[in-house]
Amino acid sequence: MQSYILYALAAMLLYSISPILHKTIPKLSTPHLILIYSIVGTVLASIILIAHPNKAANTQITKTGIILAVATGLLINAAFLLYIKALRTGPTSIAVILKNMSIPLTIILAIFLLKEQITLTKAAGIVLGIISIILVLI
Repeated sequence: MQSYILYALAAMLLYSISPILHKTIPKLSTPHLILIYSIVGTVLASIILIAHPNKAANTQITKTGIILAVATGLLINAAFLLYIKALRTGPTSIAVILKNMSIPLTIILAIFLLKEQITLTKAAGIVLGIISIILVLI
């Protein structure tokens, strides 16, 4: 099994647990949550950079890279704020399903914007996935 599959499976597991934990957090304000999550993320990134100095040394920092990283950070944080609002105001099962509609949308965007190739079988899987999400929401 290729390593990226293991990473993706681990991420899937962590992403599936985090909404449950989030839903049980006492009424903490959204800015406080963002601050706590950001601190944890910064500490983890720092540990990774310290533990793997060679990877950090081989990094090229460009103006385009910084702009894209900032744009990505803004998009991820805006999406996260909206997701928190959805979790706090609605059923977790619905909020998680709608948030994860980003998966087929990302694949579709990758096909058109990044020119990634997709097989007929994978296309059928995407369509069936979208149909299954719609059926769960009905």
